[in-house]
Amino acid sequence: MPIRFKTRRSALQAFAAIIRSLTAALIASSAFAQSASSVIGYQPGSGFATEFSSGAGYTNPAAALGLPSRETPGPFGGPIDPFNPPYLSSQLLSLGTGGALTLRLDQPLRDNPAHPFGVDFCIFGGAGFIITNGDYSGGGRTDGALFGGGDARTRVSVSQDGVHFYALNPSLAPDVENLFPTDGLGRFDKPVDPSFKGPDFSGQDLAGIRSRYRGSAGGTGYDLAWAQDADGKSIRLEEVSFIRLEVTSGHVEVDGLVGVSAVPEPSVWGLLIIGCGSFLGVTRWRGRLGRGDPEGGASLGRRIAPRMDNMRRLGLCARLWLVWLLISVVPLRATVIEDFSTDPFARGWQRVGEGDLFGWDASGERLRVTWDSSRSNSACIIPLGTSLARTDDFQFSVDLTLEDIAIGLNEDQPYTFQLAIGWISLADFSRGDFRRGTGQDAWNVVEFDYFPDSGFGPTISPVALSMNRQWFWQPMTIGVTLEKGRLYRIRMAFDGQQQEIQTQLAVDGQPGPEVKTVRAPAGFTDFRLDAFAILSYSDAGADGSIRARGVLDHLVLQYPEAPRPVLHWARGAVGSVLRCEGRKGWNFRLLRSGDLRNWEAFEPVFGTEPVVEWRDLEKAGEAVQFFRVETVRL
Repeated sequence: MPIRFKTRRSALQAFAAIIRSLTAALIASSAFAQSASSVIGYQPGSGFATEFSSGAGYTNPAAALGLPSRETPGPFGGPIDPFNPPYLSSQLLSLGTGGALTLRLDQPLRDNPAHPFGVDFCIFGGAGFIITNGDYSGGGRTDGALFGGGDARTRVSVSQDGVHFYALNPSLAPDVENLFPTDGLGRFDKPVDPSFKGPDFSGQDLAGIRSRYRGSAGGTGYDLAWAQDADGKSIRLEEVSFIRLEVTSGHVEVDGLVGVSAVPEPSVWGLLIIGCGSFLGVTRWRGRLGRGDPEGGASLGRRIAPRMDNMRRLGLCARLWLVWLLISVVPLRATVIEDFSTDPFARGWQRVGEGDLFGWDASGERLRVTWDSSRSNSACIIPLGTSLARTDDFQFSVDLTLEDIAIGLNEDQPYTFQLAIGWISLADFSRGDFRRGTGQDAWNVVEFDYFPDSGFGPTISPVALSMNRQWFWQPMTIGVTLEKGRLYRIRMAFDGQQQEIQTQLAVDGQPGPEVKTVRAPAGFTDFRLDAFAILSYSDAGADGSIRARGVLDHLVLQYPEAPRPVLHWARGAVGSVLRCEGRKGWNFRLLRSGDLRNWEAFEPVFGTEPVVEWRDLEKAGEAVQFFRVETVRL
């Protein structure tokens, strides 16, 4: 029986069906966002917002339902952005002191670790950034302060059944309308990076604000993992359908509540469509051919022989597409948010050196640290799974509270010594000749250092050390003391384009003293960093010493992902060719396997940038081949 067009059409029909279904899913997922569908209870409280002209209250509960506003109607309205928030009573529901609002969602919110930054839902209000340069015609800039929000105190609780509510940890959950003002052009189901604070927007215009929002519509973000019982113990809730907002002081306005989405980006769906469609098509084609023709026999063999080479090519292409899918869809961690609600050492944190200097405070859900320079080099680290260089942008922010601190503990080491947090090369830090305290025997470090006063003033000194021991650390910030018992929020960012370290300090939730920007000197080479660490350095060879104890909490790391190769297959005169886009500073290695267990390197490699290419992929005697790409920093 000859092979008819019907066989080919069936595969194409199946492929088309997959494309239609996945495309529909993509469109539906992009358009759908979980929002409140009904108001279960509302108490306006005292001091709620009223209209200036009529005195009528912003007390219509329906204003809190559905998606937040993207545009304000009326002659004085227009598109909503962080400088122009919603302001009508039809858009906002107000709650004064003692007020409460309970909302129900038809589709429950899930505690999903795949949600960006761990945020599971956002509450949108009526706050906006204050314009400080007087330009209200479209060129406004802000200092990060808000109008219409940021001064109320709120409590957010969640429930599965509408009866038993659990408050979100107040030390983690921000106040509603604290940040971030709504941008009607953004996605409601995508949160802003919660490590950003008001001062991070200082000097920014609308474009600068949107660059930090990265496509988000703003809103104040919350994590269901923050839920706790009346005794302050963490409660694990897989999903919730009820949200309660209570105002303990001041007043807030609510424009809506939206669940965060974990929907893949369109490019990932595209890969899924290609991979699944190709796999199904090839499976159907090869299945038909493989069954043979009981009546045609050799005749069938002659008819299909010219096509088998194409089938093998298509089969290889499908397998490569599937490898492409696996490589591209699996997310590589680029953001780490750590609140220490569970034991970090059971989740990938490591202790190097004298581990008793670092411990998890289970009752306070914090990391307890001792910096003791009389001990050997020790660190509490998070491996990054990639390598950072001076061309990369990366940053951290963390809360630090010191409980005690002393310097000059030895007669022969009477001066100050550093308390350090930052980025290191783990292999270099672990070497016996790595001595940070001498000022000349350390390399591959980018860190925040604090030196208590020993006669020259307390000093904050962000520093970078290259792989060949070059430094940049000027100018230092002298005169800033980290006092015991106070909460310091430290944010330090390395800018790979400007080649500088920018540091910000907040004290007890308020903007702190300015820390000077440190810039790379001419001739500074490069570094390689593969771990983030809280560092207790040995004072061997130094003239100072330190012993300090404190706690760390609310750590956020951001750093670039390792390259994710997207593979492209082609057939040419020299045989099959596999290509992927290269990346400066990285080496690409192709591995091949016939069984997904035993892998061998495939050579040769033609070029590393801008295109990496491998040729003649087929291996004699193997009907099925699998490929993967490894990346290594040069």
